[in-house]
Amino acid sequence: MTLEQLVATYGYPVLFGGALLEGETVVAIAGYLAHRGYLSLPFVVALAAAGGFVGDQFYFYLGHRHGNAVLVRFPSLQAYVGRVTRLIERYQVWAIFFIRFMYGVRTVGPIVFGMSRVPWHLFVILNLISSLVWAAAIAGAGYAFGQAVGLVLHDLERYEWAFLIGLATVGAGAWLYHAWRWRKRRGLADGDTPPPREERH
Repeated sequence: MTLEQLVATYGYPVLFGGALLEGETVVAIAGYLAHRGYLSLPFVVALAAAGGFVGDQFYFYLGHRHGNAVLVRFPSLQAYVGRVTRLIERYQVWAIFFIRFMYGVRTVGPIVFGMSRVPWHLFVILNLISSLVWAAAIAGAGYAFGQAVGLVLHDLERYEWAFLIGLATVGAGAWLYHAWRWRKRRGLADGDTPPPREERH
């Protein structure tokens, strides 16, 4: 299966799923593929914004209905609750808008918003605007990257797989590093301690 066939078959569903989980790498790659003509840039922005919007609305609802249970289940999130709460108290509107761009608190942010007194209609409006800006910025960056690379490498098609694999590797590495840090903090929050060392006599 060629790259064009692969993207035509799975490109948009993968894009929506990645944006649902707020994966910048997937959206940036989609922007690059739009520059190459495999995807439509307006559709990329629209789907990415829709995925980001739906994801945050789900987390907001989760926080509103089950926020305390989530914090009990994942006590490591408590470390972020104070930061987000202070942002809400000082910059409610701007906090809702920019939380999507703050790596490390993007998921817990909407949960805390749902637990707070932030009106649901205000969150919906600002979440929608923020999703559109986020999608346009990330997809646009991928598109611009394709233009910049095209100026340097005129025979870009020969290197497409290498670029895509490289971008995916960088994104996966960043995600794995963040997941490792999160698990480490979760272990500390749960009171995990290393096993005692055996004494040698």
